[in-house]
Amino acid sequence: MRRGGRPGRSRTGLAAGMLLMGAAAPAAAQGLFGGDPIPGATTGLSRPLSPFMTPLEPGRSAAPNFWQPDLLPDIAGAPRGAGEPTPPWRFGGSVVGSASYTDNVRNSVTNTESDVFFTLTPRVTATADTASLVGSATYAPRLRYYLNNPNQNGVDQRFAAQGLGTLIQDRLFVEFSAVGDVQSVFGDFAGAQFEPDNQQNQIQTASYRISPYLQHRFGDFAIARLGYAFRQVVQDGNASFAEGETTPFFVSTGFTSNQFYGTLNSGDSFGRLGWTLTASSTDFAGDNVYDGAYNRIYGAQLRYAVTRELAALVDGGWQDLRYNGVNPYEVNDPVWGVGFRYQPDEFSFLTVRYGQFDGQTSWFANGGLDIGVRTRMFVNYSERLSNSGLNTGDALSQLRVDELGNLVNVSTGAPAALAFGSPLQNVQSGIFLQRRAALAFSHTLTRDTFSLGFSWQDSDPVAIAQGTQPFSQTTRSVSLGWNRALEPGMTLVAAGRYGISEPENSGELRNYSLTVGVTRALTERLVASLLYQFTSRETNEFGGTADRNLITFSLSQAF
Repeated sequence: MRRGGRPGRSRTGLAAGMLLMGAAAPAAAQGLFGGDPIPGATTGLSRPLSPFMTPLEPGRSAAPNFWQPDLLPDIAGAPRGAGEPTPPWRFGGSVVGSASYTDNVRNSVTNTESDVFFTLTPRVTATADTASLVGSATYAPRLRYYLNNPNQNGVDQRFAAQGLGTLIQDRLFVEFSAVGDVQSVFGDFAGAQFEPDNQQNQIQTASYRISPYLQHRFGDFAIARLGYAFRQVVQDGNASFAEGETTPFFVSTGFTSNQFYGTLNSGDSFGRLGWTLTASSTDFAGDNVYDGAYNRIYGAQLRYAVTRELAALVDGGWQDLRYNGVNPYEVNDPVWGVGFRYQPDEFSFLTVRYGQFDGQTSWFANGGLDIGVRTRMFVNYSERLSNSGLNTGDALSQLRVDELGNLVNVSTGAPAALAFGSPLQNVQSGIFLQRRAALAFSHTLTRDTFSLGFSWQDSDPVAIAQGTQPFSQTTRSVSLGWNRALEPGMTLVAAGRYGISEPENSGELRNYSLTVGVTRALTERLVASLLYQFTSRETNEFGGTADRNLITFSLSQAF
């Protein structure tokens, strides 16, 4: 049974499109239960498991060789040489300074003022790999200074951490994770690490999670886990309005949640058959739609290995869910799913399902596959109830800090901004039915790497926050990237992107971007980069187009 707000438009077909730089969040982010450890991330950290997710087999599901381009590499320290042992504690850091010129500092249609601005980003990174603590943390605040627009000056708080502490060997553990960053309320698009914009449009997001849990192994029969997770998400920014509206679509918001969960995963005694019993109860506390909200799920999953590469999947259970607001949204329905998981080798997998979750019956697909020895493909499709804040909180269990201090996806190794971003999607208050699709390819040659990506996302409000006026929005885009090693220590990077945004009752808004850059290693730890970027974004503001040219010179010194 579902009550409350329903999507205001008919369901849109899956359009061609998901963007390589800013791919939709992997569906694993919708998981609500602790699951199997993921290798390739921080050893021992758990991956969420929902009635729509499959536990990952240790040593098989991570895909570290999936490549996505980083237009401005940020070096936090030289990586270890091959064969070098991992020290129990590692500390590193870097300082990145940049000078930029833009002819449209506020990315405005009418007020196209030019300016020169500077950014300074000190970064400190710590990594632990001991018997009692495994994890990484990085803190990289970004200081902004504008010559002619002091109201644009400020400090962006950017940080990330994830780790696992062992309190009692093989029995009692505690997970922790955190992430903080800044984004535009109108959705980032061009893919640069920093896009100048009117600072009045920026949203600071911070999310934290800590989860102690008990684990017990019943021989080869099963592994049980019982845990508690506390989570906090805060989104702070100015109220934002659509053109001609007096009620905002975004206001500052936040929530905390308390989750109790338990899982029982089958052991080796069952041979080809695997099963998981799960239960989770999450209560929210916060303003507006989070006030008194809850999500309770009870489920079971069966897995049968038809062959070494192919497994059949069946899920069943029950979900009670409620979000409040002007029109509360409730789900009191069964959850179910049928599908398969194909895993031909250590780094390739594809999971496809059809079923019901969050009150929606839909398809789900997620995978990364090697096509030959030079090409990698990533595919994702999901439908879920969420918003920007919930996505950030859910993504905590899908992120790790790599050895250079960068926040990346645990499954693919892709930068977090690329793996979990929503390009061109406005950040809005309330709860939305979000449909996301992604298809991306990467082809690597001796000196060149090419990438092609398509994206599509559709968001419809289902629970409206008091005092806001959200709207439906569909975005789709295509991007092409190219990296070429010109010589040892010198790389050319280029990317182009075309996107269309369709806010409700506003028609199509077209967006273009072109970025070209060169990076050069001056020494082993000093890297210089020069970047040119052109963006063109149609907006509802005066019915015009905001064009911007940006030139940036950067120096990155690692310590």
